[in-house]
Amino acid sequence: EEGAGMPRNFALAGQLFQAAAAQGHALGMFFMGRLLESGQGAPPDPVAAYVLYEQAAPLHPPAAEARDALKPKLNGEQLEEAAKQLASIKGKVKAGDAAADGEGAKKEAGGR
Repeated sequence: EEGAGMPRNFALAGQLFQAAAAQGHALGMFFMGRLLESGQGAPPDPVAAYVLYEQAAPLHPPAAEARDALKPKLNGEQLEEAAKQLASIKGKVKAGDAAADGEGAKKEAGGR
């Protein structure tokens, strides 16, 4: 596929998708996963692709399909690593949510 008058640039696409993924955008996660799974624009990293698909799946059903298609291709060690990465990410999100909830409660109570 060609862009609007532009040649493909998977490296640039990867940079843009990574930036979107880092901000929590499901489509950025999905498309960055596609690049990592295929090795276009970045070295192949099926574990990272699986993790991104898992994160995007609740908001983007094709990511769930991609995750489910990739899973049988991963060995036990890779699946274990993906599970560790996902647990770490979920732990960070929960910690961030708890801190944000505490701030919101202080503001509602009139505290600073």
